[in-house]
Amino acid sequence: MNAKENLNYETVIQLVEILYETCLNRKPDDSGKKQYTEMILNASDRISVINQIIASMMSSEEKLNANRNAQLNIRNKGAFFTNKLLKNNIQFKNIALLGTCVSEKITNYGNLAGRNISHYLMGSLHYDPVPRVETDQLDAVIVHLTLRHFLWDILGGSVAGDMLHVHSDHQFAKNYDQYLEQFKKYIGAKIDQIKNELKYDGPIFFLSFIEPPLKAQGDFLINRSRSLYRFVRDINDYLEDILSKESNVYYFEINDLLNFVGDSLIVDSVQSHLSHSGLNDGEDTHLMIGSIFERLDNMLIRIKNLSTIKLIITDLDNTLWRGVAAEFETIIAHELTEGWPLGYVEALLEFKRRGGLLAISSKNNHDETVGRFDHIWQSTIKVQDFCALKINWDPKSKNIAEILEETNLLPENVLFIDDNPREIEEVLSVFPTINTLSGEPQIWKNKILYAPEMQTLHITNESAARTELIQAKIQRDHSEKTMNREEFLLSLELKVNFDIILDQQNVNFIRAFELINKTNQFNTTGKRWTESEIIQLLDSKKLKIYTAQVEDKFSNNGIVAVALVEEGTISQVVMSCRVFGLGVETALLAYIAKNDVVKEALYNDTGKNKASSFYYADHGFSQVGNAYTVSDLLVEMPHWISEVA
Repeated sequence: MNAKENLNYETVIQLVEILYETCLNRKPDDSGKKQYTEMILNASDRISVINQIIASMMSSEEKLNANRNAQLNIRNKGAFFTNKLLKNNIQFKNIALLGTCVSEKITNYGNLAGRNISHYLMGSLHYDPVPRVETDQLDAVIVHLTLRHFLWDILGGSVAGDMLHVHSDHQFAKNYDQYLEQFKKYIGAKIDQIKNELKYDGPIFFLSFIEPPLKAQGDFLINRSRSLYRFVRDINDYLEDILSKESNVYYFEINDLLNFVGDSLIVDSVQSHLSHSGLNDGEDTHLMIGSIFERLDNMLIRIKNLSTIKLIITDLDNTLWRGVAAEFETIIAHELTEGWPLGYVEALLEFKRRGGLLAISSKNNHDETVGRFDHIWQSTIKVQDFCALKINWDPKSKNIAEILEETNLLPENVLFIDDNPREIEEVLSVFPTINTLSGEPQIWKNKILYAPEMQTLHITNESAARTELIQAKIQRDHSEKTMNREEFLLSLELKVNFDIILDQQNVNFIRAFELINKTNQFNTTGKRWTESEIIQLLDSKKLKIYTAQVEDKFSNNGIVAVALVEEGTISQVVMSCRVFGLGVETALLAYIAKNDVVKEALYNDTGKNKASSFYYADHGFSQVGNAYTVSDLLVEMPHWISEVA
């Protein structure tokens, strides 16, 4: 085409429509179509005008936003972010951010994205004060510590601190251990100062320090030891470690976000000095900051215990391995497991290590499939890693119903994974609240590893052994069917060890806190607590936490029942589903009656806790509104349970 070519009106309209579809992936709006059509028709050099239109479309805010969203979609399919299983998107908006001017981009992006981020200027020098923060209505506080301020404190000067790692006399390498210990001392003191002066009971997140480019010392010199890169990594390791020992404060890693999005265009240490750790403007920075807030949402979902997956039920063929194993004349293990199946199993085993349960629901012949299992997986994952096996030709909804009964779990606390969407639909038709995954198997691994519902704040002895404990429960249930109830209870040889927790230093505190916040069915109020709320009550001496650790002839079940008693009121009792019907709830109440004067107990119907609805009435309490009262609590220890010290 050239300026002399005679284009009619309809042809130009078609051309404009093609430009919109090609550049903006949409049909033209009326005003745009009219404007560009007239520009082309009236131009003497139509090729130049068309090129200008293309350039304008490709650089438009609409195109930039589309590219950004496309990158987000690609990223979200297989990485760390927006991996929620929740059907409703949850976003925490009210955030206080403490840091220097370097934090402004995080604040600005968060506010542009619809959050309410309040930026409080705060340096990290040892004499810098903690600003007064309005903590009412806050969802969280983010602390962005300044690396260079700590370096300045070490050497007593700004320029000297910034250039600490490049002194020609190799001072940094020689004094590396000394500098590291000084840094640790300063950062420990700064964390204590922030916690003490902030006076905030909600979650506080400390961002990791941005780790500088690895190859700052060139391609031939040693970069991984006694360099600024190693120094900052060591500091981050220390920061993560000390924060893990604190309540309600959390280490927030951002270096993996930087690496995933691409830190060469985000961190200004590529152009500026290495200790500055500022952020450049640009699309990649927006992506990274957006990822920070997405991770914050995920962590808060877990901290606030808004949703929890306790059990993953997986299919086998085309899910736990490639293809239909029964159709192979010869099983060549690596052909069935290489690639995404290995990643999937890696994630399943990590979920189990965190205390999650695994089960199988597969349409296959049971004996042959179990026989093939070890041959395929070479003991990488074993049949014994699963608490329940349902390998038959029954509908999967029937199998899942049996698994739910055996584990005493609710559908909303279960994730069902199957490559076949028809099986997913069949299960959802019976259990509409169950969580499901299907489609691309490449995304399953990261959903399991990073979805907030799959995370845990702590790993206790009980949670680590949960599979074996559920397997023991299934054994008990089987034994119960072979004898009458009295014989069954006596045969279990039940022993209970009670404890009273008076402070958070008690070795049973973490497990008790976990059980309170994870239990749905036998939970007299359904209340979820933060660690700081529980600790405040313990510190005030108004709260006692009673625990019951149960052992039977099949297994040591660990702590399976917890009661909160506040100045004569039983405010909450929870019990693990593993010991339903064994009399443990009665034994716990008998122990409380022996050690406390109880006059009242609280109950709240959550819709999920019917298992505990008659608990107080069955033990002599009278209902008054949402509370139960008793003049003299008299409860005897069940005769089939032995109390041990």
